[in-house]
Amino acid sequence: MDDHHYIELAVRLARRCAPRPLGDEPQGCVIVKEDGSRIVARGWNGDGKSAMTRAVSGNDVAHEGASSVLYFAREPYADEVDEIVAFSPARIVMGQESATERWGGKGIEELQKAGIEVDVGRGRDHSRKVLAAHDHVRRTGRPFVTLKLASSVDGRIATKSGESKWITGNQARRFVHLLRAEADAIMVGSNTAVADNPDLTCRLEGLEACSPLRIVVDSRIRTPLTHNVIATAKAAPTLFIVGPERDKDRERALEASGVSVLEVGYAKEPGFENLLDMEAALTALAGSGIADLFVEGGAALAATLMRRGLIDRVFWVQGPKIIGGDGKAALAPMGFEKMKDIVSLAHRRTYRFDDDIAVEYDVR
Repeated sequence: MDDHHYIELAVRLARRCAPRPLGDEPQGCVIVKEDGSRIVARGWNGDGKSAMTRAVSGNDVAHEGASSVLYFAREPYADEVDEIVAFSPARIVMGQESATERWGGKGIEELQKAGIEVDVGRGRDHSRKVLAAHDHVRRTGRPFVTLKLASSVDGRIATKSGESKWITGNQARRFVHLLRAEADAIMVGSNTAVADNPDLTCRLEGLEACSPLRIVVDSRIRTPLTHNVIATAKAAPTLFIVGPERDKDRERALEASGVSVLEVGYAKEPGFENLLDMEAALTALAGSGIADLFVEGGAALAATLMRRGLIDRVFWVQGPKIIGGDGKAALAPMGFEKMKDIVSLAHRRTYRFDDDIAVEYDVR
């Protein structure tokens, strides 16, 4: 095993679903014998604990420092530096520098002052890709937004009657559940919530606890109070984003069911009246600790976010089926008249799930 392998492991640990404040970058730590013979301990930050603290707590590893190498997903924070110096490892390897202006480079400097060999940048590309959402929040003030679309090859998400189960196969749907588990929150619009009555949870064995915050954008609170996202809100955190003209009695019923409510105003967008200000909504979500947002529809919400430049990545799954022009489109009207205004995508990767094709794009 080489340095890149252990950095990748540290990055995977950093993605563990441990609650952390927005100000904390995700961190993973792997302690390995210097000769590479075994992993001594591992940890990740969250729940008020640093990755280093979690790695050493409950493990009799204090005597292992001088003969160990520490691997970190990214540059350690101040609260970890003292722990690391006390541990006195033979070497430290980190995937990348901290992205914070107040701390970037200072941890490296402090460790080097203590006489510890520091190697920075092993696996930097992998680290930056996986932890991109948290860096994105710092740059933009809003979450990194991935839009998932699942359609027939002619871009339809349902027949004209609304039937949609199933356009894609089991393998593709399981992969989508994995993507859910990696996100901080999953968002749908009210049309999807009303028509599909989704659970919006991760149902992969062993990852149930990683189900993200469930968010429904429902300006007037049209979703029936008996629907799954409301009925199970006390067991699975749920947020409704609502508008100024919502029904206050239904809002009180939501809150009594355990649903949190976020009010935003209407956006000022010619030709698209009475739509919620999603820029304000995303800014509020980032302020509450949401860095990685996974949007699963429907067509109206997807079009709104895309039109306003709020989508960063698209994950489009296509099943080998043709529904026809009278089926429901994956995206609602966008209002573009000129080619210069349309949304352009850059291909990242193509996946194959049995007969389904999934293409991952960055929004240019």
